[in-house]
Amino acid sequence: MNLDVGSEFAGYAIERLLGSGGMGEVYLAAHPRLPRHDALKVLAPQFSSDPHYRARFEREAELAASLRHPAIVPVHDRGEYDGRLWIAMAFVDGEDLADRLRTHGPFTANQVRLVTRTVADALDRANARGLVHRDVKPANILRSTDGDVLLTDFGIARSESADVGLTSTGTAVGTVDFASPEQLQGLQVDGRSDQYSLACTAFALLTGRAPFAASSAARVISSQLNDPLPSVRTARPDLAPAVDAVLQRATAKNPAARFATSAEFAAALDHALAQTPPAASPTLPPVPSPPSFVHAPPTMIAGPQHRPRSGRRIAVIVGAVVAILVVVAGGIWFALPDSLKASQGDYVQEPTDSARALDLPDVTPPLASLETEPTAGAWRYAPPGIDQNYGVRVVGAVGDTVLVGRDGALDIVDASTAKLLRTARISGDDAPTDCGVNGSGAWAACRVGYHGRIVIVDLARAAVTGSVTALGSSTSYAVVGDSVVMSTGSGDDYTVTVVNNRGDTVWERDSTKNVILGGSVVAVAPASNGDAFFKAETIAIRVSDGRELTRVSKPDDKYAEDPQLTPYASGFVLGDHFYTNDGKRLAAIPGDWRPLYVAQGNALTVPAPALPVMANLDKQVGVIDPASGDVLWSRKLDGAYSAHAKASGRGVIIDNMSGDENDARRFAWYDLATGVGASRVIASLYDTLGSDGTRIAVSGEQGITVFGPESDGALWNLPLDDAVGGSVVNAGGHLYRGGQRLI
Repeated sequence: MNLDVGSEFAGYAIERLLGSGGMGEVYLAAHPRLPRHDALKVLAPQFSSDPHYRARFEREAELAASLRHPAIVPVHDRGEYDGRLWIAMAFVDGEDLADRLRTHGPFTANQVRLVTRTVADALDRANARGLVHRDVKPANILRSTDGDVLLTDFGIARSESADVGLTSTGTAVGTVDFASPEQLQGLQVDGRSDQYSLACTAFALLTGRAPFAASSAARVISSQLNDPLPSVRTARPDLAPAVDAVLQRATAKNPAARFATSAEFAAALDHALAQTPPAASPTLPPVPSPPSFVHAPPTMIAGPQHRPRSGRRIAVIVGAVVAILVVVAGGIWFALPDSLKASQGDYVQEPTDSARALDLPDVTPPLASLETEPTAGAWRYAPPGIDQNYGVRVVGAVGDTVLVGRDGALDIVDASTAKLLRTARISGDDAPTDCGVNGSGAWAACRVGYHGRIVIVDLARAAVTGSVTALGSSTSYAVVGDSVVMSTGSGDDYTVTVVNNRGDTVWERDSTKNVILGGSVVAVAPASNGDAFFKAETIAIRVSDGRELTRVSKPDDKYAEDPQLTPYASGFVLGDHFYTNDGKRLAAIPGDWRPLYVAQGNALTVPAPALPVMANLDKQVGVIDPASGDVLWSRKLDGAYSAHAKASGRGVIIDNMSGDENDARRFAWYDLATGVGASRVIASLYDTLGSDGTRIAVSGEQGITVFGPESDGALWNLPLDDAVGGSVVNAGGHLYRGGQRLI
């Protein structure tokens, strides 16, 4: 029997049923103490008392908790209540790739390259622990509304030597369309079984159908056991013959004939999918338009963007099943037609004399000069006894040192020589993923793992001085002066919390709207709490002390948007006016200009630019003088009205503009005082890394690419070593990947 909405179960408040299956139901539930929503999986009463089902259910939680990887979202809690077993896990919005196949048709080769490479990396991590997923298929790979790719459902995952008696068949919990021959026969399996299933999944994504699709399970099983994989080129003659060869090896009936690891298979498929077929067929069948598959993580770390979205939103239970391997989805580069090459960006209004005279500070360190291509990486840091290719990565910088995260520690390293100076030990075995440094550079606040815990480290003493209990995987944070401000929540239930360098709470407020970070002031929208005379308003609050600076009511027009605060370094925009960081109201916003959204993430938030960057409905972007309301300069830029802005030195990088049907997307970089800069269009941008004041560096499938304002083409490209792995980050004006300084 389903739980009633509004009822309590194990302390959780049940909000709605998300889904149900053979073993029970999954609900969206409010945590009893923390400001977050979990997916609560409850085993059906008739199964909770069955020792076999009970053993399997408990095994799920153990498996999920044992998986350690920067991209695994763990189980939050588990227990038994009123005779029913339950597990609390993460919850995300999105849709699975099987649904996207049904609605959009086959994926592009580039999108399949992305999925196979990233899922393979996650599988190999689990396989290295002796765990086999056993149910890799399109329906168990999600694309979240924030652009992440997630491999879900470790519900039937078991150790390679696990007792097959945990399930009724020992094998058939997986889906026969994608199951390996050894799994279907009840034989012992290892990571090569997951490789087989991933290859079948790649086939389905490329063609729109499972490789042995048939009207009966018996026929599918017979084909899986006996028949070679059909040619993918029957449905996709645009692909090279090498694709068939790679897929056939990965689906060999004998596991010994397959690739040694899933990553090795994915690398081979990646190479094959990048090839051009010998000749194009004159009678190609029409292929439905593929789904858009673009995600651009912030410079420091990836995270969800909280701008209201349009279109269908499907609630996906992250582990409706138990655990999620989160694989950050980047795009894939490919050649663009001449019509898409960026050439727009002419001034609509030249910079004024007062704009040219501005002496703006560097909000973030500008990148080191990008004028010439480096011939080799500057250095690679490897702590004694630690594998430098996994688990070691630069997570921040201050002065002449960089901060390097690894399991259970934060290393403080000389930025010039890569010499280890000090090590701060962190409880547990999670690694810091990103760090923000306070104004004086004395301490850093670091996110540890991917479930919201923040630790504060005294950098001179290399000692943890405070910590904040995990608030949830959706937590965003920023370091403002000597305070750490955190925002967590979803829907209409958010909480902003400010702590000091000991982790003590300075102040905390609830909000019905997302809390935008990036500046010295944040805003909350109070709930009505049943007040009949309540009037919706937005309250601006200073981060350092919690002082209310101003309140702006929602306009009476029922079609008007709620006032939203947008920060810039010396103030903020709220409603129709600019304000100082002390709450003094300045000029009104002119015309239909509106501030660009400051990029947010579920980790360290990149600071807002020094001045308000605005856009209008005439497809212009520009900077407004907050004191006078005058436009200092403006340029033509398609897509700017819905774009994101982040600081880069004394300039701004504009990103997240809509892509086209080929996943090509525009980005731009400008000096805030003069508007000097340019915009470019590239395919499937990974990240805009930063600017040296003249040129910009971005990351993509081909590595790091640098553009200048004078030429549409790239100035140079730095390929990256696939064996290293990890995203490129900008820390202290230099680019790093893993433990290596690249630029």
